[in-house]
Parts: sequence; structure tokens; C-alpha cells
Amino acid sequence: SGPFITNNVIENCVLDKGIGRGAGIYVNNSGYVPSMLGNQIVNNTARSTVAPGQSRGGGIFITSKVTSTLVTENIIDLNVSDVGGGIYNKNLGSSTLAIERNDFRLNEATDGAAIFTTSFSNSSTTIVNNLFVGAGINDGTSPLDAGGNRHAAPGQFRDPARFDFHLRTD
Repeated sequence: SGPFITNNVIENCVLDKGIGRGAGIYVNNSGYVPSMLGNQIVNNTARSTVAPGQSRGGGIFITSKVTSTLVTENIIDLNVSDVGGGIYNKNLGSSTLAIERNDFRLNEATDGAAIFTTSFSNSSTTIVNNLFVGAGINDGTSPLDAGGNRHAAPGQFRDPARFDFHLRTD
């Protein structure tokens, strides 16, 4: 198992040289079981100067061949990329990705502002119990379970300036 990326603040990272993959976190997984838990991944930008329009994963870039990856209880805000502003995922072989109980807020991309995921062969992605503010999921070719997710407009929160994203009751 591992590596574990836990309780970090990853912010204001900019990749603007080369291809532009994973400004906040880059995972190229071929044998480990990485977990990202309780992080704040905020205001990261992946932009390609070599291949305009081809940047991937402003917040998190994941490519996996044979194992599982877990992304849970993170705040993923204001990240920018051409594809997969918050998370870009490409499952190959027999890999799985679980995206659970995260807050995605105001991420930007031409395709898949919060999440872009694509899976091949026996791979799968599960996206459950997340909060999306702004744009949401774009599923390339993946067998996808997207249950229990909530979508909300920015004006529906108590005090977003203080990171209180509980829904207002008035």
C-alpha cells in the first residue's frame, strides 16, 4: 500500500512549461495503492506550452495500470487545466479509482471542470458522495458509478469566504 498524501495544503502551483500534467499532485501508478486524504488542493494551474489545449489535471493527474487509487475527503478548489480541472484520471489495465466525499468548487476546464475520467479494459471509476459547486463530471469512456453526489450553486452556502460550505436553510 501507499504512498499516502494526507492533510496537506497544495496551492498556487503552476505548470506552464512542457506538457502540463498534474500541477498539484501527479500520480503515475503501476504497482502501489496511493491514497489522497484530507488535503486542500487549491488554485493550481496546468497549461501546456508545447501542445496547447492538451494540459491535464490542474489539481490532480492520475494514470494507473493495475492497482486502486483512493481520493477522499479533500477540498479541490479553483484549479485550472484544459481537461480535468480538478482531477484528470486515466485507468488502464485492471485499475480502479474511488473518488469519495470530496468538495469540488469552481474548478475550470474545457472538458471535465471538476473531474474528467476515462477507463479501459477492466478498469472502473466510482464517484460517490461528493459536493460539486460549478461544473461537474465528464466521463470519457468509463464504467461509472456516480451516486449520492450533490450539485450546488455558489449562492447556496452559509459563508464561503470563511470556507463554511454548509447549505443555507433560508
